[in-house]
Amino acid sequence: MHVATLLLLLLLDLAVANGAVDEFAYNGFAGAGDGELVLDGAASVTPDGLLRLTGGSGEKGHAFYARPLGFRNGSGGGGGVRSFTSTFVFSIMSSFTDLAGHGIAFAVSSTRDFSGAAAAEYLGLFNRATNGDPASGRVLAVELDTMYTPEFRDIDDNHVGVDVWVEYDAGDARLDVTLHQLTKPKPARPLLSVKPANLSAAFSDQMYVGFSSSTGSDDTSHYVLGWSFSLSGIAQDLDYAKLPSLPPVMATAASTKHMPVKIWLPVSLSVTVVAAIVMFLLFRRQRRAIYVELVEDWEVEFGPHRFAYKDLHKATKGFHDDMVLGVGGFGKVYKGVMPGSGIDVAIKKICHDSKQGMREFIAEIVSLGRLRHRNIVQLLGYCRRKGELLLVYDYMINGSLDKYLYGEARLYDHGAEPSTTTIVGTMGYLDPELTRTGQATTSSDVFAFGAFVLEVVCGRRPVQPRAAAGGERLVLVDWVLRSWRSGEIAGAVDARLGGGFAAGEAEAMLKLALLCTHRLPAARPGMRRVVQWLDGGGGDVLDQLSPGHMDVATPAFLCHDDDDDDDFVAMSFPSASTATSPTTRFTG
Repeated sequence: MHVATLLLLLLLDLAVANGAVDEFAYNGFAGAGDGELVLDGAASVTPDGLLRLTGGSGEKGHAFYARPLGFRNGSGGGGGVRSFTSTFVFSIMSSFTDLAGHGIAFAVSSTRDFSGAAAAEYLGLFNRATNGDPASGRVLAVELDTMYTPEFRDIDDNHVGVDVWVEYDAGDARLDVTLHQLTKPKPARPLLSVKPANLSAAFSDQMYVGFSSSTGSDDTSHYVLGWSFSLSGIAQDLDYAKLPSLPPVMATAASTKHMPVKIWLPVSLSVTVVAAIVMFLLFRRQRRAIYVELVEDWEVEFGPHRFAYKDLHKATKGFHDDMVLGVGGFGKVYKGVMPGSGIDVAIKKICHDSKQGMREFIAEIVSLGRLRHRNIVQLLGYCRRKGELLLVYDYMINGSLDKYLYGEARLYDHGAEPSTTTIVGTMGYLDPELTRTGQATTSSDVFAFGAFVLEVVCGRRPVQPRAAAGGERLVLVDWVLRSWRSGEIAGAVDARLGGGFAAGEAEAMLKLALLCTHRLPAARPGMRRVVQWLDGGGGDVLDQLSPGHMDVATPAFLCHDDDDDDDFVAMSFPSASTATSPTTRFTG
């Protein structure tokens, strides 16, 4: 605080009876030092009429009204405490813009002798030995403190505090402190209000009023420009026009040390602003680069199916790991909430290897997007960015099958790579024929369905690593087939089901799943037939199935009639011990 000129209005209203009126007013203190005020320490009255309490570092000063005032009612002072008001204008001037002495205090005291007070603390009222000692006198002090002192639980280093150095008795009383700038009107609401503030135990009959100040190590001047006081009445208003003027602030050697700071601060601030602007522009450019997409002329025909990368980036929170739903052969799948519409979507992020023409690939993707089927997750569209292709699907909220079976979702985490082959897909669901020919057919989908059914009924993954299978890599299809051949197919059912399932239905489901995963694609049923059997229309056929139907080298097997998806042919072949039997045709 360089120059602070403030008006402090101290209002203390206590329940009292009217008594003698003692009041005075000083619009400047010229001549007041001659018997009207008692000064000690560094306190003095300047020729201009300023009451200067301190004027340098390591100083303390006191100025008290010379006569003690009767603060209690009654002829002998045995009544209650009288109400009083006081208003004064003060100023704190420092050689530094950010440092000042300890502050100034308005005091009501039973003594005016503070010669033993410390100049470095306690605002010139006490020292470490007398602080809190009732024998040192009764004092009510209203502080205008400019230094932070944790000992007194100061809020900060610009505060007004009330210190009463004896115990308070509760009562219906109120102490108000109002502080405002000299040029501003008095606020209607006080800065500080304490209620109850019964000062009966703190005030004796005769008390002195005045000011105390200390500076500590900082070069500071504390001034009082005018002062008005009244007992049992309202203090007389000060005439601001008659108040003396403050002296100019002289630059000291200490303050000149701050000149380089004043010079270099604007320069450094300018450099900081320029650097911030440059960084903002670079960040903005980089952020725009994130959303740069690759758009070619031939994509115009697919326009309605294309999403903006910026929208997908926002929908997935920047493709954050927390939004990952799972992983497939092509890459991660994220959950997203489209900005604006709030629609939940699933976004598959694919790194395309360019072995297939991108145009043809997108054409196939868009064609899939036009399909409408209850068993197909709806493809909404796509987005291209650099080497990435993003596919946007409807989000299905039914959760993860793996989570239901194994208690956790199949997430792409911990740095683990998914088990895939060069043909995109997950091992265990891939048709062995697909890895040989590279051509996907409807029979490949039937194989995947059969593997899925086995996974559900058995509660095991299609392919389990050695550690999970007791040291041996387990292929679920082969394991169930071995169980069937050994006559223990019911033992392949998930043990966690206990006995809470129909054994006949579970056995039929396992046989159907094995038939769907037959090594010969032509021996697998079509999905229409599978649905009919699941609805109960193929019980006889499933009952007649035996493990021998699953081996191409055995005399009998079921083969798929490609010309008629609704029919299956049971074909018998001769063996060393049997003759050829007639062909039996099952129509379901």
